[in-house]
Amino acid sequence: MARVRPAASDFLRWATLVALAGAAAWASTVPFAVTPPQYPVGALADRTVRAPFAINLVDEEATAERRDAARLATPPVIVWRPEVPQVLKQSIQDALAPLLDILSAPREPAPPVRRGQRAAPPPPLLTREAVAPVERALGVLLPDDALEELQDADALLRLLRALSGVIDDAYAVPLTANYERIERAARGSNSLVVLRSARDGAEQRRVVVEALRSVESLRVSLAERPSTRLEHLPPALGRLVVAVVSLKVLPNADLDDALTAERREASASAVLPVSVTVPAGAVIVAEGQPVLRDAHLVLRHLGSNGGTRASWPSLVGRAVLVLLLMLLPFWQAGADGVRLSLRTSSFWFLVTMLALVIGAFGGWLVLVAGLRASYPGLAEAPLVYLFPFAAPAIYAQLVVGRDTGNAVALAVLAAIIGLVWRSDLAIMAYAFAAGVLGARFAARCNRRQCVLRAGLLCGLALACAAPGIALGVGDPLDLELGLLVGAGLGSGVLAAFTVLALAPILEWAFNQTSTIRLVELMNYQHPLLRRLIETAPGTFQHSVNVGILADAAARAVHADSLLVRVGALYHDVGKTNRPQCFVENQHGTSEHDHLPPDESARLIIAHVPEGEALLASHGLKTQLGAFVREHHGTTTAAYFVHKAEQQGLDVNLDDYRYPGPRPQSRETGILMIADQVEATARTLDEPDGDAFRALAQATIDRNREERQFDDCPLTMQDLAQVREAIAAALEGIYHQRIKYPEAPPRPQAG
Repeated sequence: MARVRPAASDFLRWATLVALAGAAAWASTVPFAVTPPQYPVGALADRTVRAPFAINLVDEEATAERRDAARLATPPVIVWRPEVPQVLKQSIQDALAPLLDILSAPREPAPPVRRGQRAAPPPPLLTREAVAPVERALGVLLPDDALEELQDADALLRLLRALSGVIDDAYAVPLTANYERIERAARGSNSLVVLRSARDGAEQRRVVVEALRSVESLRVSLAERPSTRLEHLPPALGRLVVAVVSLKVLPNADLDDALTAERREASASAVLPVSVTVPAGAVIVAEGQPVLRDAHLVLRHLGSNGGTRASWPSLVGRAVLVLLLMLLPFWQAGADGVRLSLRTSSFWFLVTMLALVIGAFGGWLVLVAGLRASYPGLAEAPLVYLFPFAAPAIYAQLVVGRDTGNAVALAVLAAIIGLVWRSDLAIMAYAFAAGVLGARFAARCNRRQCVLRAGLLCGLALACAAPGIALGVGDPLDLELGLLVGAGLGSGVLAAFTVLALAPILEWAFNQTSTIRLVELMNYQHPLLRRLIETAPGTFQHSVNVGILADAAARAVHADSLLVRVGALYHDVGKTNRPQCFVENQHGTSEHDHLPPDESARLIIAHVPEGEALLASHGLKTQLGAFVREHHGTTTAAYFVHKAEQQGLDVNLDDYRYPGPRPQSRETGILMIADQVEATARTLDEPDGDAFRALAQATIDRNREERQFDDCPLTMQDLAQVREAIAAALEGIYHQRIKYPEAPPRPQAG
């Protein structure tokens, strides 16, 4: 039956809950303690300082030192190109290939020698003109003595073999042009380097002095100590080999800066942060003891920026937890199962209540911190346990427990504020137990003495629970057990007095009415009810009967029966201004016989705003005003509309319509039905169960057609149960009585 509310309303409610959850999460990071003293490292502490909450810090300086050490300990990566020697040998072989071709070519036969003449020596095969291209390719001038030795192919082949052997020896260890730089880079890794093959990526770890050789040291070595591979060569060719190798040799290994930096950063990242952990209540530094570096770090953290205890991920996690807890009271069971709905009339009351309680607990912790600063001997835990955790649930049971049926779930208010103090499991369990017990003991409380009894019973239970909870979560009880017992008892009693003291203020501020106040309003000695009884007795009797019907209907659908019954008593108080205008107060003629229909309708409709004014003048600006405003909704004064139509008048329905609004809650919707049914039931010729049921159904159908239930959460199933409950109540009111026979006259004495 309830229409869809604007999306903006839902968005506002969700936004409010999310903002409040974020605020509560932030509040859980506030230390609520006196700023601890600050000591330099090595100084003697003049007093003992304990951790106000569990602290887990990252020592940024020590972490940076360890990560720098991890970077230095990571061996540098040397990229090694093993193919360089083969490429060099091939290039030298290609450069000398033309000489080999010349020397291998067939020679022309020598001319015949005459008798008595000497044979002329054959001309040299390798001339300066022939070797000039080879010298340019090698970058080396061939000395004359070496050129003389290279006049046959065998000598050239021996030269090539010697060059190949010397090059292989030179590259037996990878050569680098930056040996000193690599040596510096490897100092932190115990002179270890990683040789990485550029060809296949294979790696091996070696000591730098064994792994590498500089090109300059090779050249010096070749010049000073010729290779044994040159022993079988003529000295001229040996010198040529040394000159060619010294000139042509190239480095085939070098430091890979990018890969080295990447691996060193990976090693640094793998180092876990150096953390300093202090349990809640643990001694950070003892009086008379030197302040160590870890203690200095913790004290500095507590003294800076209020001692934040949580990171952003932790804050988000806390906010999500608080939000889930806050949603518990808004899970409602209906015909279609359990569903989450923020569209409850008590939403803003609950949210504001939660904000106030969190703020009050924060103030309590500040008070505790101040007391302990003035009196260091005071134990902290009993002072915190003394907070009236049960008060929110007790008051919620008196106010919204009747409306939502979830007052016990409102114990989560206490559990949420437990997050504010250290996020301690013991205090959360204790606070939740206080809330559950308080709501349980305050169920059906309708007198102030009952609230006191609920607080006392809750205190006795908490006195037993406090030590058990502390022991159950492993808290060390280094304080007297009697302090915790006394704190539990005092918490319950203080909760009762807190509720009684603040209830009138909260009722006025939140426009709410507690169970106790509703019971007081049912007293017929209340000035407004006395006025109704004395000036409009017919209206009063009608109101009493409507209350009986509405009470039965509310009980059938699990609505607030007490609230609807009180609302029924006061819904027509506006009729006391002109009681004779209403048929239930008339005897004989009616004032409306001589008035035009629209004027009569105006006088009838006026009892709604006049009733609101009377409530306000008697200090009843509470939920009762909704019953006065909404019990007629936006219906019309149908009798006078019909009268105007019979008189042939031009009818404007807006002149005959009640100002509304339409019923906004189940209770005001039920009152509308009960009010109309009770007024019509008096006109039935044969009042019986079927007639009452038909009358109630017709009343419901008419209001549905006029869309009077669009704004209240009455379902079709609810309306069916309301019909049956009202019909049964009417049968009880209008049942047939037994007609007793008249008694015979008594004989006169003497």
